[in-house]
Amino acid sequence: MRGLQDRIRARLGIAILDGGMGTGLGEQGLSEAEAWTAGWHLDDPRIETAVVRVYEGFLAAGVDILTANTYNISGASARRAADHQPRNGDNLARRAIRQNIELARRVIERRTEGEAPLLAVSLGSFGTAIPGRGETANRESDNPHRIAGYGVDLAVLETFHRERILAALQVPPHGTEEMIAPDFDLFAFETIPDRLEALAIVNVLRDVFERYRLHDRLDAWVSFTCPDVYTVDNGDLFTDCVRTVANSREITAVGINCTAPHLVSALLSEASSTLRAFSDVPGKLLVCYPNSGERYLARKLREGEAGHWESSDSSVGSTLSDCAGDWIALGCSVIGGCCRITAREIGELRVKIQALD
Repeated sequence: MRGLQDRIRARLGIAILDGGMGTGLGEQGLSEAEAWTAGWHLDDPRIETAVVRVYEGFLAAGVDILTANTYNISGASARRAADHQPRNGDNLARRAIRQNIELARRVIERRTEGEAPLLAVSLGSFGTAIPGRGETANRESDNPHRIAGYGVDLAVLETFHRERILAALQVPPHGTEEMIAPDFDLFAFETIPDRLEALAIVNVLRDVFERYRLHDRLDAWVSFTCPDVYTVDNGDLFTDCVRTVANSREITAVGINCTAPHLVSALLSEASSTLRAFSDVPGKLLVCYPNSGERYLARKLREGEAGHWESSDSSVGSTLSDCAGDWIALGCSVIGGCCRITAREIGELRVKIQALD
């Protein structure tokens, strides 16, 4: 039995995840650009202090799972920042991934009394390596330019994810025959926009877990981002994406993140029924960590606009605490938040779930 399933059973079926790192960093006084790149700049004492304070806020809110700030770190994006020198870029990414994991682990050990929360390594989609917040480019359901895999093929997506997985595991660039001893608990593949990238993750996890004998020592989940209750960001059917990961031995949980809260119940219901119909792997869990319901404007601000986040009518009355009971009733085992969700909302979620117990 792996850590995630054990922890959830101990928590009477529910585990609390943290919220949006970038949002928390904004509360600490970082600009949007600084928050987006904070994972690359832990050598800056001001950045490190801000990241630590966000971790501490989520721990104080009572999370069962804390996420390392590794979401948008990759060799693909680092190579652009290293004058297109592949080795320099890869080394930068490997170092940054490990710095963030080690910092999160230190904060957990220093700030936790009793049973420590699980540590998740966040791994965003290939779109995070596209300049200009590329992972948001497919977010609108009526966007005519949505392209599977952001226009790259399966092999590129597999390389993208494999590099980051091996960096987190501290596997040397040319591999090793030694057993790997991870210092974290699970991989969280987040904001996945299409079936092609889900397939890449399934393939790479199978290879890596088998080669380094990681079954029963590490968990992984895949969460998709959806603009409506039928499709993921690039237009694939959500149910097809769930089917793609349904029979992966390595993937413990499947779900939704960075999606408006009012969409989550319908998506959880679809995920649950799809797993029942198509999964031969028993015990797969459901996970959800929506955003606030606000929409990110991936463009230059217009006159009169003060920020990149735009509220909508659908974001009113759909807080985590408002919806948690419904999500639990649908079988969701891990609940948290994504963009625009702070430690305050996570603390309120903890109180609500304790009341439901």
